[in-house]
Amino acid sequence: MRDRSDGVWYFEITKLKDLEERVFPFFDAFPLRGPKAGDLRIFRQIALLVRSREHLDPAGIARILELRSGMNRGGRRRRTDDEIRAALGIGNPQRPYAGLPVEAQG
Repeated sequence: MRDRSDGVWYFEITKLKDLEERVFPFFDAFPLRGPKAGDLRIFRQIALLVRSREHLDPAGIARILELRSGMNRGGRRRRTDDEIRAALGIGNPQRPYAGLPVEAQG
């Protein structure tokens, strides 16, 4: 449990194992309703990709970003897909030479 400066407390998970052993079973016992139920299904798919280590491959990251786009009704996110790709050093596959020096593009 963590608290914020405004007095709100929240439960924070940082390990995949805790998601699989605590959070997902909780929501199996007490299912979400409405749009958040769909978000949880997508989040479980993402967790499976991470468990299978697909997040270590650019194609896996692309799949995760694709799945993520359907969550939270496509609302505002802390990081854009482009920011995530840039932080991971993954370029745009449609522009493979973007960002390279002119002499290296040939």
